[in-house]
Amino acid sequence: WATWQGKLKANDQTINIPIHISSRFVDGKVVILESYYDSAPLNKALAAIEAENALPADEKEMIGKINIFVSEFLNKKDASVLDNLLANNYVKTQSDVKVASGSKELVESMNALFTGFPDFKITLLHKSPFWDNNIAVHWQLTGTNTGEFNGALATGKKAKITGMTHLHFNNEGKVDMEDVYYDNLDFMQQLGHTLN
Repeated sequence: WATWQGKLKANDQTINIPIHISSRFVDGKVVILESYYDSAPLNKALAAIEAENALPADEKEMIGKINIFVSEFLNKKDASVLDNLLANNYVKTQSDVKVASGSKELVESMNALFTGFPDFKITLLHKSPFWDNNIAVHWQLTGTNTGEFNGALATGKKAKITGMTHLHFNNEGKVDMEDVYYDNLDFMQQLGHTLN
């Protein structure tokens, strides 16, 4: 048994496919090589790319901005991309609590995670269809708490959570609203924190 792993050029998604390889040898040379694998993960990923490519031009542009937001700002911590992605009246809420207005406050609010989890990574799992410039995104966060986080010392523990984000784009194709939902209690418990 082995695993084929590859990264799709279209969206940098990593695909892992378990494979079983059987070989027959004669005089130390392979004379028969058979491989068995499930191509469903690859087919599903390619179908998702094809579906995105079939979107209207404005929806493709908005998907592109989501991908840049995740890959460049969140995963590479490059705030310079935000001017092209966020509207001037951008507002972010987290579980219905306002946490940022504008790109400057967004960066400040994210710095706690970036500092606490230097290997912080967001992976997009699913995207809903668009409706009236709205989209829902299902994501996964992974990271190791090796830095100070919200005033607490590093625990060295790994965290892995999933959540949903609702995004709204204005008529210029920029994000003006971001609503984020995830289980913060589960996140903190993974780091070893408990309720008092």
